[in-house]
Amino acid sequence: MERSCSARWTVTRRAIAGWSSVDPDAVATLTLLRDRGYRLGLLSNTWWAADWHNADLATHGLAALIDVIVYTSDLPHSKPHHTVFEEAARRLDVRPDECVMVGDRMVDDVSGALEAGMRGIWRKNESGFPSSIAVPSAEITRLSEIPELLQRWGGA
Repeated sequence: MERSCSARWTVTRRAIAGWSSVDPDAVATLTLLRDRGYRLGLLSNTWWAADWHNADLATHGLAALIDVIVYTSDLPHSKPHHTVFEEAARRLDVRPDECVMVGDRMVDDVSGALEAGMRGIWRKNESGFPSSIAVPSAEITRLSEIPELLQRWGGA
């Protein structure tokens, strides 16, 4: 039985390999933000088991940098529904208007965050995902731009 589960784990890991990647600025940027006192959350639309995602986060040194992880597979709705953003803020113990969502999808990430009362930062990319009529609070090309942007908005 365990051998079968291990085989399924390997097949599944191979199947999802390449569907996401770790931004080269992620560890340094998240470390700097934590050092400045920010609480950090991850909100992800997914249908995969949380354990698989959590293992990837740990492998890449990100798990210890994130205070709250919210997977929409555990919720009644997915992004861009405002309730998933509100749930992430609740778990971070902050109001939505105190949150900033950074995402690479205008519809899922930015429009949903704005609807929930958060600021929405769009990390520009060539993903081909549909655009939105939403106007992001800011646009960045690299995660390393976030700390300076937050300072301009009056943050740490």
